[in-house]
Amino acid sequence: MPIAPMSAEDLRHWVDAHSSERHQPRSESERTDAPDGAPRERTIKQAMVRAQRLIATRERSSFELLSRLATAGYPDAVCEEVVARCVRASLVDDERFTRVYVSSKQQAGWGRARILRGLRQAGIDPSSYPGTWEESFDDEDELRRALSLLEHHRTSSKDPYRALYAYLMRKGFSSEVSSRAVSLHLKA
Repeated sequence: MPIAPMSAEDLRHWVDAHSSERHQPRSESERTDAPDGAPRERTIKQAMVRAQRLIATRERSSFELLSRLATAGYPDAVCEEVVARCVRASLVDDERFTRVYVSSKQQAGWGRARILRGLRQAGIDPSSYPGTWEESFDDEDELRRALSLLEHHRTSSKDPYRALYAYLMRKGFSSEVSSRAVSLHLKA
């Protein structure tokens, strides 16, 4: 079931419900908008600096950036404005994020199901960017990656088929690929 990206308000409610230690803005002027707009602009600048630091560490989806800013205690309107500015400046690009994420997780040995689950958790609907990930999931390539993982995985289980199958399923490979890979691995 696809997870739809949340609005800033929905995200704030979720963060409030699931976070025991929520970061608060540094001063009262950051929490309110004065008629002249100066505190809001100062807050936007501070949020932009935080966003740039987050983006500098790794590629992020717009939903992830919105989530991190909301968790840091910035007002909803500020979070949305900062994410919009980052998107306009091409600092955040969900299509680019999808390509980078799929590629890096495949190299880490993740299977198709686990990668798609991770994309949904990052607020990406995989069907929105069909050309960015579908060609990355060739069935034969998926089988080769599963076999490669099995070559480096040792088990001392009394039932090696079951143990290796479970290992591949945890990595996000389909039951068909897992079954085929384990059968081929044990025959070798």
